Amino acid sequence: MNQLPRVVHAVGLVCIFVVSSALAQMIAPAPPAALRKATLPFPIKSADSLKPEEIALINSAVAENFAALLDPSPAVQQSAREAIINDSRAVGDPSAAFSNAYAQAVVSNITARAIANAKPIRVRLNAAVALARVAEAIQNPKLEPAVLMFLADNQPYGLRLWGVKAAKGILPELAKANAAQKLLAAVMNTVKKYPTGAMTADAYEALQVRDAAMINAMLEVIYYRVALYKKGLPEDPHAEAGPFGFFTKLNVWNALNPAQRVKVMQAFCDVLVLAAYHGDAQPQGPGPRELLLQVVKGVCQSLQVAAQPDLIGDKDLEAAAVTAIRVIGTSGANLSQAIKDIPPVIRKIKGYEAVAEPKLVPPPSTNPIVVSN
Repeated sequence: MNQLPRVVHAVGLVCIFVVSSALAQMIAPAPPAALRKATLPFPIKSADSLKPEEIALINSAVAENFAALLDPSPAVQQSAREAIINDSRAVGDPSAAFSNAYAQAVVSNITARAIANAKPIRVRLNAAVALARVAEAIQNPKLEPAVLMFLADNQPYGLRLWGVKAAKGILPELAKANAAQKLLAAVMNTVKKYPTGAMTADAYEALQVRDAAMINAMLEVIYYRVALYKKGLPEDPHAEAGPFGFFTKLNVWNALNPAQRVKVMQAFCDVLVLAAYHGDAQPQGPGPRELLLQVVKGVCQSLQVAAQPDLIGDKDLEAAAVTAIRVIGTSGANLSQAIKDIPPVIRKIKGYEAVAEPKLVPPPSTNPIVVSN
């Protein structure tokens, strides 16, 4: 009789222990997932052909890394993103066999519902960043479906920005196969919808391909930005410092037909005059004026190159560009005055008589143009 309370007490303690243990397991956080690392051996990346088990290894590694992008831990997500990127990189150029297999695995996982429709923007953003870096590493046109996904109209600005970065890696290869039309149209649609400085600069970089369609597209982007300059001051005008050096590369200039060369010189003239106008309207010192000054100087330097004998071959244009560069370098220089002799000199060159300065009447607003993203 005396032992009954003890038994009851013991049973009670056991019950409390079992319930407490169960509650602890329910409340305790799950153990953190392991950080991901690149696992693909370098010999696979240079092999001329791949065995079925090697393709399976690639598919498994890529699938596991993309699955880890869904982990709630930002550290795990970041490690997965870097593993996807680093697994694509080889010592030297990857083989076509590896590049094709890796590109197909990436597309299969990135366009799957789990990643493509992931609610947390961080998941999709990490996937887009990984895609851009993989495209840079393997430059495989088989990545196009994934790039197009991030350039779709329903994607937010940040993902489309990384989509343009990813396009840069594969547009040259698509152009070689005369198959760039679809991706090129998606890039142009994106940059026109979001003509921010960052988007424009990335588009300029992506379109620097020695191909007639790419060159026409870059000119189209420049003319789109020129239209903005005629209204006000576009975001980050320093973006226009980028494309003109590309046009004056000898192999690019020689690939231009006469009509394209006139369009290029008109773009030179438009950006030069409008950047100078807006630069003069801004206060001295760091800020928009300094950015615009760099654009004016960069365009003049490119014109100096264009004036060389193996391109246009015009000493007057070279002298006008050199003079403008020297004046621009002086403190407080009036940029419009510094470049005023360049457009007339361009028009004196045979074939470029139709190149004209953009009209500044009525004068464009000097207020910044706000681009919603």
